[in-house]
Amino acid sequence: MTSLYPDEVRKLISSTLGVSNETFVLYALIFLALLGLCSGVIALAVGILKHFGWKKPLPLRWIESKLRRGKKPKPRIDVDVGRPIDLEHDLASFDKAFEDLRQATQPKTKARMMDYFQPELHHLCYKLPWNDEVKLRIAKVLEHIPDRLTEDPHINRYLQYLGMILNCHGKHTKEIVKTKFLKELEDLYNNPKFKNNSAILDLLQKLHDHSENYIMKVIDDAGYQWDDERFNALMNNIAFWELNEEVHERILRYLSQKMDSAEKYNDEKTRSRFQRLYDFAKR
Repeated sequence: MTSLYPDEVRKLISSTLGVSNETFVLYALIFLALLGLCSGVIALAVGILKHFGWKKPLPLRWIESKLRRGKKPKPRIDVDVGRPIDLEHDLASFDKAFEDLRQATQPKTKARMMDYFQPELHHLCYKLPWNDEVKLRIAKVLEHIPDRLTEDPHINRYLQYLGMILNCHGKHTKEIVKTKFLKELEDLYNNPKFKNNSAILDLLQKLHDHSENYIMKVIDDAGYQWDDERFNALMNNIAFWELNEEVHERILRYLSQKMDSAEKYNDEKTRSRFQRLYDFAKR
């Protein structure tokens, strides 16, 4: 096959389209101009979409990652959390936010500092590996949280802090949290002011290791003691999903017995509650 030079290609296309060489060149320039205009519009649209939180499709991100493969990455510490961690920077950022929180004394300022600190604690708990540096900072946070929370205006934030710490580093911190906060959390659980607070129930179940006896206690409370508002607010927080298969089967039998007993005494309201708990536990 013989190769064609650019002039020959142009003449071939011109003759095929039935236009002169000059007209072909004009069409080509118009096409290139439109192509450039479209590229600019697309780039502008992508920029606007990114500003409003748009994420590139997976195939496009994959192509870009291939194009960037040759670039030398910044040295970082990789942890099995889905993305790389810059440990030194992350710890320094945490320390700054925690010191700002400790120094805050005015209620509004403290509330704002707690808002700033929460994502730093979340990152420390969920992203950084458990080591002496993280252990030291978690201990400082637990020391900072007051052991009397009932009248504290920031109680919900503190409960969130405890939840994050137990969710991620429970095996290292559970005994410390239990020693300092278990009695206070039990008092909060029994305080009508906090009857619908699911964070309190979540923490208590964790501190009791989601034991069979404690789950049965919560079931009894839900069936016999909670008012309708509390039952509807908290029933989905009874942690049936944390039970192993054997314990889960015993809990289902326990709920079935509770339904039978309530039906025997014509207590339809109680029977209905245990039925709802049974259906939720069985999912």
